[in-house]
Amino acid sequence: MKMNRFLLVVTFAGCMMATAHAQGPLVPAAPPAPGMKTLQQIEPRIPIETLPFVITNSGSYYLTGNLDAVSPTGIVIRADHVYIDLGGFTLQGGPGTLSGIRVQGFYDAIEIRNGSIREWGQHGIEANGATAVRVENVQVTENLGAGLLAGAGARISHVIAHANQLGGMSVGPGSVVGDSVARANTGAAGFGLEAGSTIRNSTAILNVGFGINASGPCVIEACSAVQNAGGIIAGAGSAVSDSVAFGNANDGFVLNETGIIRDSTAIGNSVGIRAFYANSIMRCTATGNTGNGIQIGNGSNVSESTIADNGAHGIRGNSGNILRANTAHGNTLTGIWVDDENQLADNVVSRNGDGGMYVNHRNAMDRNQVSENALFGINVAGNNNVLRNNNVMENQQFGIWATGDQNRIEHNHVNATRQTAPGTGDDIFVSGHRNRIDRNDMSGAHQHGLAVMGLQNWVVRNTVSFSTGPQYGIGPGNHDASILFFPGSGFTADAWANFAY
Repeated sequence: MKMNRFLLVVTFAGCMMATAHAQGPLVPAAPPAPGMKTLQQIEPRIPIETLPFVITNSGSYYLTGNLDAVSPTGIVIRADHVYIDLGGFTLQGGPGTLSGIRVQGFYDAIEIRNGSIREWGQHGIEANGATAVRVENVQVTENLGAGLLAGAGARISHVIAHANQLGGMSVGPGSVVGDSVARANTGAAGFGLEAGSTIRNSTAILNVGFGINASGPCVIEACSAVQNAGGIIAGAGSAVSDSVAFGNANDGFVLNETGIIRDSTAIGNSVGIRAFYANSIMRCTATGNTGNGIQIGNGSNVSESTIADNGAHGIRGNSGNILRANTAHGNTLTGIWVDDENQLADNVVSRNGDGGMYVNHRNAMDRNQVSENALFGINVAGNNNVLRNNNVMENQQFGIWATGDQNRIEHNHVNATRQTAPGTGDDIFVSGHRNRIDRNDMSGAHQHGLAVMGLQNWVVRNTVSFSTGPQYGIGPGNHDASILFFPGSGFTADAWANFAY
């Protein structure tokens, strides 16, 4: 057995030696050739070493260092598909110069990245005739024109436009702006967008114009407009969401028509949110504005929003609007003031300085909670309104104050109206004519539970209790059933009186 193993090892070793003797020389005949391509072979790049520089061919270009203008012209592009890498360097303009980078014609697919363009006599980047321009990681500052102008389909990302004299940056239709800042620009908006564009996660601050001006249907998401002449203007059909307008000298948000704003906040502006026609305002906050918190024209919808501590009305609306489930609190004037043919339901209105809710003609009010307001809870100033199922509690002077005609005031609960001036303190006070006051419940008024001073009003099926003054005060010339005095000195012949008509 040992002999067999020995023979096997010897045989294997002999084979290995024979194989080794069969190999060629180990020293190569020539040095090895490169196995990889150079960057220049993969993407040929052309250096830009002096100004002016004119690009007439597609390709990739890069700065070799900071470049100062020695003539009016900076970099001029006369070709499609041009990529310029500024390499972290600066294109420096000066008096009498034109634009830092100018696309001279209607070219396509221009890309500019990674550097600064400053103090040019016209624009930082002038590419408003070009399409599909992409600008990333660029600062455009202190130019005498705009910081950046780009045509349709632009993509702008991580750009800072500072102290330019004709606006920060402006893009054509269908563009996208993201993660950018427009600061202290004059002469135009910080950001200007045309129809179909989107701006996200961007900030406009201290611009002497509106922070963001979207002239057509645009999308504005998660943006801030801070201490500009005005906040954010959204053109017809625009959608604004998750955005903030703070401390702007004029309006915080402006919606022209058929737009929507949701989950956004307006603080410390003139008017917080101004919406003209057929807009939707959802889950927004307007607080501490010097004028109205929310001001709407016709045909708009305001829902689930908080409007507090504004210097005028909380919500001021014209006609044909729907106001639902909002909170209006602590505003200097009226919590909610509307004109004609509005629907107001499930709103909470409290502690406003000049009254809770004011309505003019043909409005419907249902299930609102109105409490602790000065002057009145609800003032029905006009005609043909319907008030049903509202809770009106602890307001000053008048709970429900109806000065108009032919209104229906039904199924409301009015409680503890306080007397803060002579002749006030009535839970329901009606001085208009031909109104129907039906099935209301009043208690704890500091004066009358129900006072009717007009003519030809129908007063039926109401209950009054625990008023400090007379329970009822109904003048002559009105239609009422026999009145139940409870509690009081006794009852009329018909004990079911005014609530069993």
